[in-house]
Amino acid sequence: MAAVSKTRSVKAFNEFVSTIGSWRDLPRPGAQRLAFAVIMSELATFMMLVVPRTAIAGLIAAMSILAIFTYEVRRVGKSGSAAPCRCFGSEKEAPGRIELVRNIALLSITAFALFSYLFGIHQGQPVVTPWLVGSFVALLVANIREIAFAFSR
Repeated sequence: MAAVSKTRSVKAFNEFVSTIGSWRDLPRPGAQRLAFAVIMSELATFMMLVVPRTAIAGLIAAMSILAIFTYEVRRVGKSGSAAPCRCFGSEKEAPGRIELVRNIALLSITAFALFSYLFGIHQGQPVVTPWLVGSFVALLVANIREIAFAFSR
């Protein structure tokens, strides 16, 4: 979902590159390379998650990416930067508590999925239901800023 939102148009990709450049103080070519690496890692993680044999590796990759993103959101938030968070491609505000809480919630969901796989909680039960519930909750959490805005009116 995140990789798609960052690549849905040339404008969306360029906005993501600009955010990375300003967050990391990188010249445009370096920001483009880092943006490409982030998008490829997100797509590779998605592919690992949909293939049962690589699901555990996908969950570990997802946790690693989320941990890095959470660190970056915290670092940029503390720096006072006004650069927008393009974490899911469309946000136009600087990262703050909402993004930090969102990332921690997504990390928790991913950790729960990983532990359920590692300890065989899903064995003998349909795996589809927990994945659907987890995906729905993750979708809500990923869009927390928009949901909060809708209820604040």
